[in-house]
Amino acid sequence: MINHIRTLLLNKTDQAAGLASGQVGSELVPTDFRPVELPSGLKRVRECFLPVGGTVYQENCMLMQLMQLLHTPELAPYTETFDARVTYDLTDNVLLTFRKQALTVQTWQSADCDVQFRYQYYAQSPCNAAGSVMAWTVKHVQGAGDVFTLQFMDRAPQVQHLLVSGARSQTIALIDKHLTFYLGVPSEHLTGAFRYELTYYVPALLALSGLLVAFETLSVSHAASKLVFDTWSPYETELNGLRMLWYHSIEANVRVGAYLLGYAFQCERLRRGLTIAATESTLRRVT
Repeated sequence: MINHIRTLLLNKTDQAAGLASGQVGSELVPTDFRPVELPSGLKRVRECFLPVGGTVYQENCMLMQLMQLLHTPELAPYTETFDARVTYDLTDNVLLTFRKQALTVQTWQSADCDVQFRYQYYAQSPCNAAGSVMAWTVKHVQGAGDVFTLQFMDRAPQVQHLLVSGARSQTIALIDKHLTFYLGVPSEHLTGAFRYELTYYVPALLALSGLLVAFETLSVSHAASKLVFDTWSPYETELNGLRMLWYHSIEANVRVGAYLLGYAFQCERLRRGLTIAATESTLRRVT
């Protein structure tokens, strides 16, 4: 199954969250994949990295970062156990690409308007409002001269006076040190009328330390690690290796990755119609 581990972590159909959904950041989900019915113990694990109520966009953003983690040298052999074929991007600039996909610009301008809207990202600068949705309106009305307005969400519009240098306006920050825009003005004046509607789905950044604490808490309060690393004979070696990484690695990223992969292995087990020996009822008796 192409994108095997990612598909198991997502646990949604192609229509709901794959390429067929048309959602920002979606990746290939095999059309014959059907979501796995998770026992309560595994549901708790999934809710740590894909919280209930999150949008498909938010889930895609988180999975994009998690898959980069799971393809690091220590974890890649486990990630590729079932199928090494992937279609998603693992390059360093993938978050910047994701940001560009996350911004939509609806444009209207009159026939006599020669203004061009341009935006720019700071590649390595995150946004403190990660996971939220932001919207702006950039507007110029006929006869207003070299004055236009910038409105953020439902706040009052701010008046902007055009400053031209080299047939372009000054750079204006939408999100400080993260997202800016400028206007191309070939005639060096604002002609006609225009309106640009911007919507930005701010990518949520992976907080490794928080995710590690969440997994550790589950392992203590619900003995979830017994469920995540429960022995499955065809993959006993892999699960033992992941268990060792979880308990003995000093690297947070390796521990988090090992836990996610153990979870994914159990999801694959259920997908094949098998049962997990360490059910929640037996875990209660153990603890």
